[in-house]
Amino acid sequence: MSDKITDVQRKMADTIKANMKLEDGGTFDAAEKTFADTLEGTELDEKTVKAVHTHHAEFMAAAALATGELAIEAFTDNKDLNRCTSSFRAGRSTVDVLVDRTREVSGGPPKAGEKPTRVTKYGYIDINSRQYGTKASSGALSRVKAKISEEAKKALQG
Repeated sequence: MSDKITDVQRKMADTIKANMKLEDGGTFDAAEKTFADTLEGTELDEKTVKAVHTHHAEFMAAAALATGELAIEAFTDNKDLNRCTSSFRAGRSTVDVLVDRTREVSGGPPKAGEKPTRVTKYGYIDINSRQYGTKASSGALSRVKAKISEEAKKALQG
């Protein structure tokens, strides 16, 4: 495995940088077209990428629905069970679903002069999608982190 930034990564980074502007407070504002611009020269188009993202979002909702329905059955059958979880591989992502029998949550913003309230939600669902790359791209991120750290040390150490 190479310890260098690839030509693809360099070209994408240059495209991304060209779409960024530093705002007050150190936040970079990126143009809406930034991601689409990085597709140029690849085998992907924006329509395909949007379709994949839509499918992923629908999959997450369906995974939550399926896990939630099965959790209700499990909670009904076992009064001592308070949490059910599931995990699904979805391409290079993992979708995790957690269903709590009950969870205390904020009752919303309090009205003027009132104290915040808490309410009990039944069948509370928490869902998370974790993105992973292949070993090669995980290594690529490690190389980028090392490169930035090295360059920052040279530039900032004085």
